Amino acid sequence: MSIQKIFKNKIQATADCFKKVFEVNGRYVNDHCFITHNDEIHLFYIDGETGKGCYDLENEIIIGHAVSKDLSYWEEKKPALIYDKSLYFEERGIFAPYVYEKEGRFYMFYSSHNFNKAQFMCLAFSDNLYEWTRYDNNPLFRPSQGWSLWKENIPCSCRDPHIFHDEDKDEYVMLWVADMLENPKMSCIAASVSKNLFSWREAGPVLIREHSFYESITCKTESPCLLKKDNLYYLFYRHGNGTKYCISDSYTNFTYSDSYYLSPSHASEIFKFKDYWYISSCSRAVADIEHKTDRSMGLFLAKLAWDGLHPEIYAFSQQ
Repeated sequence: MSIQKIFKNKIQATADCFKKVFEVNGRYVNDHCFITHNDEIHLFYIDGETGKGCYDLENEIIIGHAVSKDLSYWEEKKPALIYDKSLYFEERGIFAPYVYEKEGRFYMFYSSHNFNKAQFMCLAFSDNLYEWTRYDNNPLFRPSQGWSLWKENIPCSCRDPHIFHDEDKDEYVMLWVADMLENPKMSCIAASVSKNLFSWREAGPVLIREHSFYESITCKTESPCLLKKDNLYYLFYRHGNGTKYCISDSYTNFTYSDSYYLSPSHASEIFKFKDYWYISSCSRAVADIEHKTDRSMGLFLAKLAWDGLHPEIYAFSQQ
């Protein structure tokens, strides 16, 4: 059997583990996050109109919200945020939320972009996960131009925030996506560090990869998700044919770590709910690594478990 055939069979077998659990008629779910509160799990996501793309005007202007008690049945709530096109950094839309709780208050980090498709990092607050107020000092930061390709008048990356709390240093690490100035064929997952979630010190790239020119779709590094398990750090990210991951004893440098292929899933979040690990996918049929059905689907979930050092995907089941 050819390597290509084996790969396609693995793709389909992995995709079959995912179950569609949430969808809104005529809408799609794109980059998203989860947070558990009061025995419920909240989903915040890019809400878009089926068939349209992220750069279509008046599309991907909403951060959607849904709630579940068991991951299988979700109740759609009113939007968490709608873009404010009077803000120069939200002219085109808002997207890629990540919600973090600290001392009873919820912080939503999200991306935005202007008419030139330059991206910005923003923040909103809530005390109940339903009513959100923008931070007065948005954008939070702009990428350093010493190493990153970022200008307000060109398409450029500053998106897909993910927050990790370093308990040893008692500081917060934000991972986000940036473009490399030195080589436009390279992109990265960058990091910024904060003690208070407001003021951020840039730490620079922690993972640099060439665009996935030789896979089914050309793709930058996207959608970082960092977790610590058994004193090792796992960085999951979207690239080429799906979700990959690196393992390191430090979260500050994954560039020279091996990349492992995990799943054909898109914009995956790896999260724990009621003592079980899960992985998500969205926007398209999970096995569609060429994105022929892109921006037409809802949310998919599968179970995740570690077999020694490496995670494995299993069929979704309600607990």
